[in-house]
Amino acid sequence: MEFDATFLFLLGLLLLVAALYSAVGHGGGSSYIALFVLFGLAPSVIRPTALILNILVAGVGAWNFYRAGHIDKRLLWPFLIGSIPAAFAGGLLQLDAGVYKKLLAVFLLLVSLRLFVRFDRNNALVQPPKLPVAVLVGALIGFVSGVLGIGGGIILSPIIILSAWGNPKQAASTSALFILLNSMAGLAAIQLSQQVIDPRIYVMATVVLVGGIAGSFMGSRKLDEAALNKVLGVVMLVAGLKLLF
Repeated sequence: MEFDATFLFLLGLLLLVAALYSAVGHGGGSSYIALFVLFGLAPSVIRPTALILNILVAGVGAWNFYRAGHIDKRLLWPFLIGSIPAAFAGGLLQLDAGVYKKLLAVFLLLVSLRLFVRFDRNNALVQPPKLPVAVLVGALIGFVSGVLGIGGGIILSPIIILSAWGNPKQAASTSALFILLNSMAGLAAIQLSQQVIDPRIYVMATVVLVGGIAGSFMGSRKLDEAALNKVLGVVMLVAGLKLLF
């Protein structure tokens, strides 16, 4: 296994991203992917490697939300009904490297735009979506998550808030467990299809786990989430443009 200065720099960034994301209740899968693109990892290893890291950090966040009693099961489970099998189906797909890079580029560019927009709508009255709507939304996000190697929380959170299905705290807690279970489903499918995982995964996993635990103790109140989103948005914008050009 190669541990040169470039890889050590990548580890430092993974540690930072894991800590920052876990502090605001997310796994960070899209940012791990962006970093892997910028550091030149092969497309064949990006998806499974990012999912493993996502599971570790999202697991810490989901456990903290669960222990604090913030998980809204009525809001969560309809999304999971659609998302888990869809994420598994998406994980089974083995796309051509060129096609995957183009899809990933579009996703990263869209996410970068999303991170520059603040979703702080305060809904005095929120109501969970009807079951068929939640299942369909979950299935669509789950499939995209499995195909790209993300957890899907970065898509689900703004949808919940803008649709008045939940308040920001409910969106964050729902997304944490949503990310964890979708990432596990996608990774299970990838393992079945025997796709490649970066051999340095054990080192990267240890680093993001440490970052995730540290971030969970920091808490979101100590961070300016809007500023964090703008920084990460720039990273994803650069990564998306690199994939396109």
